[in-house]
Formats: sequence, structure tokens, C-alpha cells
Amino acid sequence: MPPKSNASAGESVIREWFRRVWNELDRSAIEELLAPDCVAHWLGAEPTRGPKAFEEFHAFLCSHFHGIHVEIVREIQASDLVAFQAEVHLMPVGQQGPVRFNGGAFARVQGRQILETWDCWDFLGLLERMGALPQGTFNLALSGELSATSTASQSRRERPQGSARSAAAE
Repeated sequence: MPPKSNASAGESVIREWFRRVWNELDRSAIEELLAPDCVAHWLGAEPTRGPKAFEEFHAFLCSHFHGIHVEIVREIQASDLVAFQAEVHLMPVGQQGPVRFNGGAFARVQGRQILETWDCWDFLGLLERMGALPQGTFNLALSGELSATSTASQSRRERPQGSARSAAAE
């Protein structure tokens, strides 16, 4: 028997996932909406497997950001595959203003559970907007104008006041 859902009438499992897990910070939704053997291809070379691994990532992100809000901008479903685009607004802990970035994924779903995802989020843009990396990091790196030393130095100069890490701490 599939898990009981808190979905609004007509709400897709993807929209329910982002509403409950990120916008409402309902940790119980992770276990409910991710299949026990779910595989998420995204951050590292190795995929994240199962709800428990995702719960660790969720806790880590929630400890570094607050006011998280994810809006699904577009969503298309064909059979058991869903493609979506989303916009994320959040507030880095210790910073004065919100940051926005976007991303999306393909997900394989069955009923009210997510079986597998292939995610692509603009974490580079997030880090640039937070001041953790210089603006234009991608182009600077490709042109050879970026080194580890210049990145750290540049980030300290561009970091907004009140950021979580102070330049004196580095």
C-alpha cells in the first residue's frame, strides 16, 4: 500500500516534495515521498541512495540557510518521467539579504514516490551570489585567470558584511 499523501488535490509528487520538504521543512515527507531504494544523481561522483542519506543533506542545508522557498516554474510528465524547472530563494545564515538561484531535474516516479533523480542546480551561481566565489568564476577558471589563491582573496573582498565567515577568520 502506498504511503498516505498530504498532497493538495491535483498536486504532483514533485510539487508536493518541494512544498513539504523545503518550503514547510517537513522532514517526515522525505521518508514518505522518496522510495526506500531511491537513487539521486547530483552532487558527487557517486549517487545518493535512500531517504536517510537525503535527510543528512537536508539537515546540512537547513543549518546553513533559512527562509528556503522553492517554486516549480515548469513541470512536464511523460509516463513515469517528470522534468521540472525551479527557482529557489533562501537566506544564507549570517548574511543580510536573500539569494536566488535556479535548477531542475528529471525524476522517475511511481505513484506518490520518487524512485530516481538526475538533478542540475546552479550551485556555482549560489556561491557567487553569496560572495563565497568571485562573480564570473566559470569564465575566470576557463581563461586561466582564476587560481585557488586568487579565489580565496577575491571571495574575502566581495563577501557581504555580516557573512557567516569573516575575513579575519581566514
